[in-house]
Amino acid sequence: CSRYTPDIQVAIDFHIVLLQVKEGVESFLDAGGPSSFEEAFREVCRPKQGELREMAVSASVNLRAFGVKLRTSTTNSLDEVLEQRARLLQAREAGEATFRQELVQILHSPRTNVCKRRRTFTPEQAERFVGSALEQARLRRQAWYE
Repeated sequence: CSRYTPDIQVAIDFHIVLLQVKEGVESFLDAGGPSSFEEAFREVCRPKQGELREMAVSASVNLRAFGVKLRTSTTNSLDEVLEQRARLLQAREAGEATFRQELVQILHSPRTNVCKRRRTFTPEQAERFVGSALEQARLRRQAWYE
């Protein structure tokens, strides 16, 4: 969640924590530590849980698939965003139809760890939104090759 931090030193301290997490994950992965991003991220965040909670950290999945750039809703739950990321990456590997189905499911699922109130989709709205985005991407790809 975006939270106003009136004290510049607190903002700098928060930034340092985020950089430590980023560098820690990169170090784990480069050193052959945990076998996945999720494992490395959890391992690095575990000792920093108090600081991350104090910061009211929020996250979302940013992903490209089948010509579409997407971003899921923001959540305060790192577990939730990591689970969504894993589901979308697995679905992307399985193909466009599976990806479409998984994204629709995520977009219309109830959210319990909401950071910012954002538009929620009914299943029909999610299906139309995802279908339209994928169709537009398909048309762009088609035009590119013509």
